[in-house]
Amino acid sequence: MFLKPVLQNIYYAQKEMLAKKDTGTSRTILRSIRLDTGFVLIISGIRRCGKSTLVSQLIKEKLNNSCYFNFEDPRLTGFDLKDFQKLEEIFSEESPDSWYVFDEIQNVPGWEKFLRTKQDSGRKILITGSNATLLSGELGTRLTGRHLNYELFPFSYHEYLKFKGHKAGRESLEQYLKTGGFPEFIKYCEEEILLSITNDILYRDIAVRHGIKLIQTLKKMLVYLVTNTGKKYSYNNLKKLFLL
Repeated sequence: MFLKPVLQNIYYAQKEMLAKKDTGTSRTILRSIRLDTGFVLIISGIRRCGKSTLVSQLIKEKLNNSCYFNFEDPRLTGFDLKDFQKLEEIFSEESPDSWYVFDEIQNVPGWEKFLRTKQDSGRKILITGSNATLLSGELGTRLTGRHLNYELFPFSYHEYLKFKGHKAGRESLEQYLKTGGFPEFIKYCEEEILLSITNDILYRDIAVRHGIKLIQTLKKMLVYLVTNTGKKYSYNNLKKLFLL
């Protein structure tokens, strides 16, 4: 449970950070996101593909009236369903008819109950989250089909060219195929970034979510699949290789 003044301070601190955030290269998907449906809008995608930056672009270009809250903030550890009431009071004081924009809302147990209630009351809502949670089969049950999902991927070749300021051609295409499209890696060229993304997906999205305890076996399987792209395999073959 949080006191309202504490949540208020976090909200305004996040608002200030969002205002200063570099919105970066405009994403192609931005043009296709519809704001007129009355459904909960969901932006999902692999970790670090640019979801928060896309939200920032949406807020600055299309959502003139919105209240933003990021649940990845470590100060929000322990936030639960009852705290939404205090958060909504803060939003109402800020802007009564605003969009509710929640980043990484899946970190809050029972979040879908709050969203269903707000959607029923006519509130416009946009949320983001990783594929592991928001693309699971549970989502349709939680929101009973009343959502539109937009899946964001790392930079396409076209977006890569815009980001780097390069022209289309063999050299730039080969470089894109070599580096991939994760924005942070393209910007800083630090391999540690890719290792961090891999570990987050391996541990947080796969092992923790599915209760996998054989972590070393999972890592070996990852290395095998990555280094054998293009080769045929079956589940039985993988079982023989790693579980026997």
